[in-house]
Amino acid sequence: MEKYYYKIYGLKIKSEVKMEELTVIDKDINENIDVNITYGIIPKDIIGKIEKGYLCHMERKFLVFCIPNVAKYYVSYGKNIIIEVEKNADEQKVKTFLLGTSFGMLLYQRDTVAIHGGAIVLNEKVMVITGNQGAGKSTLTNAFRSNGCKFMADDVSVVTVKEEKILIESAYGQQKLCKDTMEKLNFNKNNFNLIDEGREKFLISVKDNFQSKALDLGVICLLEVSDTDKVFLEEIKGCKKLEIFLDNIYRMEIFGCIGLSKEYLKKCLNIVENIPMFKIIRPKDKFTINEQINLIKELKYR
Repeated sequence: MEKYYYKIYGLKIKSEVKMEELTVIDKDINENIDVNITYGIIPKDIIGKIEKGYLCHMERKFLVFCIPNVAKYYVSYGKNIIIEVEKNADEQKVKTFLLGTSFGMLLYQRDTVAIHGGAIVLNEKVMVITGNQGAGKSTLTNAFRSNGCKFMADDVSVVTVKEEKILIESAYGQQKLCKDTMEKLNFNKNNFNLIDEGREKFLISVKDNFQSKALDLGVICLLEVSDTDKVFLEEIKGCKKLEIFLDNIYRMEIFGCIGLSKEYLKKCLNIVENIPMFKIIRPKDKFTINEQINLIKELKYR
């Protein structure tokens, strides 16, 4: 079977799954591959670990999960992903759960910190925008991109430390926007592919404005919705800072049941101690993108 070579989150990938949205790398680096992705049959003893009535089983170094009518995925030791595709499965859905949950678990297995949020380049450093579903993360990220800022990640922002620098690794040049955001930003949704992730979401290519190399993390912004009548900012300090950071780790609702390693927590503490965090509170029933952007641009950060 043909092999494809990509880079995502600072990792070199050898894959049997073709993913045109990812950054292509030279196949001559074959000896230095970090992750192997293959199609195959997942061993029965692994599938058998899933209890009746459940769709997944997870331990510290492996995850197996089933998406009905799409595929079964087996992620192990931060190095391997096996995909057993269901008959007549939609190719885009297979990739969605590969690039989402599967990679989220793989990063966790590698003790790599991943924030649930988008990343853009502002003032030559990276701003990560996190928050709950529906807070407006993708809307704000897209608005900054439309204003000329480089795009680095849509939903998963991976943090690494190299030579004592805290960096954000680039993801891939694609963004998902929900139907109401498309309408507010005047996108013609008929020109984009629809994907199903519980809500109507569309795929937007942003390769022309994609930052492919890692850059310094400058600030983390938590986006919240409130009954306020205007947008305002407040800095997050003290013990609350770590609590909020951990709450916004990608797939923390899954990892919480088996816990975080000492190495992982040490990395989180390093980030929290060195990177400023702000809360952006916006009105619930008003479209305030321009106000949010103007306030953020005034921030003085790392």
